[in-house]
Amino acid sequence: MKITVLSGSPKGEYSITLQYLKVIEKTNPNIVFDIYNVGEKIALIEKNGAEFDNIIKSVGESSGVIWVFPVYHFTVPAQLMRFIELVSEKKCESVFAGKYSASIITSIHFFDTLAEDYIRGVSEDLEMKYLGGFLAEMNDIKKPEIQKKLVNFGKTLA
Repeated sequence: MKITVLSGSPKGEYSITLQYLKVIEKTNPNIVFDIYNVGEKIALIEKNGAEFDNIIKSVGESSGVIWVFPVYHFTVPAQLMRFIELVSEKKCESVFAGKYSASIITSIHFFDTLAEDYIRGVSEDLEMKYLGGFLAEMNDIKKPEIQKKLVNFGKTLA
């Protein structure tokens, strides 16, 4: 099984939120996670059609998409919002239709539910089947009970 990961953090590989996904990746070797740091590389994605096309191709080949992002200013980072706008501008919505989606969101538990509602709405607008989100506090990753919840969340994706 292949899942495309669309990470909205401008920090790219250094994103705390992406580290939550890495826990799921380590405990689910049967899933191939194709990770794109759209938040970090949005300027390149806007200018380079081939970069955007690679991401869309990955989505088309995947069973689903995991939206991974921190909550900035009460919602999804602007870079991820811009990527979502590009999907619409380039008329690629049909590639997402029928796929499963989920989210991993980090915050200080302040307006994280609003951000999840937004990404659920985006998923539904793209005619995806939203499975739910994993909402974590930014420093929770070190807690054993959170690690266990991540593993269980990963099992629901498999």
